Amino acid sequence: MGKWFEAVADIVVEHGGFHGGAREISHAGSKDLTMGMDAITGYSIINAESLEDAEKIAHDNPFVASIRVYEIMKQ
Repeated sequence: MGKWFEAVADIVVEHGGFHGGAREISHAGSKDLTMGMDAITGYSIINAESLEDAEKIAHDNPFVASIRVYEIMKQ
């Protein structure tokens, strides 16, 4: 992971991790989420020209199980 963060250091806006408790809230109520292999355990916000460019950058990340790429709306 360290090498990936070094490689994208100039485009990273923010990154962090989630440790411990998590909950999913819906109209049916709330439930505790486990921090298993499919859990979202961290995030990185990067500057990219497009969602496709962000996907290419994320593809080199040595993620554990999977990685999700979302586009943030500009205001």
